[in-house]
Amino acid sequence: MRASPSQSPNHRPFLRECDPIPRSDVTGLKERSSLATSPSAYTKEPIVATNPVKFITQVRAEGAKITWPTRREVVTTTIMVLIMAALTSLFFFLVDLVIRTGLTEGLKLISG
Repeated sequence: MRASPSQSPNHRPFLRECDPIPRSDVTGLKERSSLATSPSAYTKEPIVATNPVKFITQVRAEGAKITWPTRREVVTTTIMVLIMAALTSLFFFLVDLVIRTGLTEGLKLISG
């Protein structure tokens, strides 16, 4: 894609993630140079089936690494969510009441 005269010479058009990177855009960039030369950079690796026992073992090992929230943190955030839900419900109830009252009174005035 050629740059128009109004664009600077360093202007690069927007590329989507799935678009191949032009070689001219990656010259001199060490981080992206392997992407431009690697044939597997644009191909998906096949999914390899693993042993179910090994999979469960790996899942348990990853689960052990998780930093779980304390009971107090869970209770606090749950209360915060309930309060925010109540405030949001109250806000929309009041907005609905104002709009409904305004429309009702406006229609009464118009219809006489």
